Amino acid sequence: MELDKGSYSVANSQFKLVSANDFGFSASKNRLEYFYLDEDTCSLKVRVSGEGTLSVEFKKWDEKERIWDQSASPATGKINYTVSGLKAESQHAVTINDQPFKTLKSDENGSLNFDVSPDTNATTIAIRLTK
Repeated sequence: MELDKGSYSVANSQFKLVSANDFGFSASKNRLEYFYLDEDTCSLKVRVSGEGTLSVEFKKWDEKERIWDQSASPATGKINYTVSGLKAESQHAVTINDQPFKTLKSDENGSLNFDVSPDTNATTIAIRLTK
């Protein structure tokens, strides 16, 4: 774990997380769980289909908007995100690099799920509550 003024990061051989806020995490082969601040429930679950590396840097995390940058090696394969703690049964716009990707409805628990492809360049993913 690295601590810099205004930034926390943790890494293992496959995943790296960076955030301006403190957080909890759990990682195993091809699976990562992120816990925002001191939340007891997982805020973001990541599953990858390959053996490559994935770096996630959180930019914003609140009830209306979740934004993070991802950078992955080509061997990472498909990346599956499950985002929790959203407004239940509501529409959310997902964008990748500010381009529309999908509009998804969160389930009764406030979770939604989607897949993205790895990109070795930094990719910004955003989820925004739509009205």
